[in-house]
Amino acid sequence: MDRIENPSVAQVFDGYPEAMRKQVLRLRQIVFEAAAETEGVAAVEETLKWGEPSYLTKGGSTIRMDWKQKSPHQYALYFNCNTSLVATFKALYGGLFTFAGNRAIVFRETDELPVAALKHCVSLALRYHRLKHLPLLGVRLLLGPLGAAHGLQWAIRAGLLCSPTPQLSAGAVQFPGVVEHWATKDTTAVSWVIRDLEEPSRQ
Repeated sequence: MDRIENPSVAQVFDGYPEAMRKQVLRLRQIVFEAAAETEGVAAVEETLKWGEPSYLTKGGSTIRMDWKQKSPHQYALYFNCNTSLVATFKALYGGLFTFAGNRAIVFRETDELPVAALKHCVSLALRYHRLKHLPLLGVRLLLGPLGAAHGLQWAIRAGLLCSPTPQLSAGAVQFPGVVEHWATKDTTAVSWVIRDLEEPSRQ
C-alpha cells in the first residue's frame, strides 16, 4: 500500500526530514507487507494515535511508528506496553534489535533493517489477541549454540517460560512444546531460526 489515504497521516510523514521520512515509510511498507503475508489478518486501518501513524486490525494490537525531533537520528516502532509483545521480541531477537523499555524497537538512521525479523514481530502484533494466551505468543524456537542461552534467559526472565528441564533425545536437548536446541560444530551457522507453532510440522 504505497499511497497514504488518510490526509492527517500523510501530513505527519510530510513533516519528517527527508532522510528520516524514507526510513519511517520503509517501516510502514513492512507493516503492510507483513499483514498481506500473514494468514487470517484482516484489513489494516491506518490512522493517527497520539499524533503518530498507527496501524490497527481486528484481533491485533495497535502498532505505531514515529520520528521525534528530540532524537533526530533515530526512529521507532511502538507497541502497547501493557502487552507481552516487546518482552517476546526480546526473547526472540534480543541480540538483533535495540529496545526502549517494554514499548518500542528503536532504529538509528543508518541501521539496515532486518526485514524478516521485523515482519515476524509485526505479524505477532497483528494477531496478538489470538496468541496472547500462548507461551512466547505461540512461537517455537529452534536455537543453535550461539543464540540459545541468550534467548532462553530472556524468555525466562520475562516470565514467558518457566526454567525448563531439558530432556535428552537423539543428541539434542529438547524443551518440550517450546524449544529445540541442537549441537553443531559449525559455529558460523545462524544462531537461531524461528517459526510459528501454527505452521505444519516438518519433522
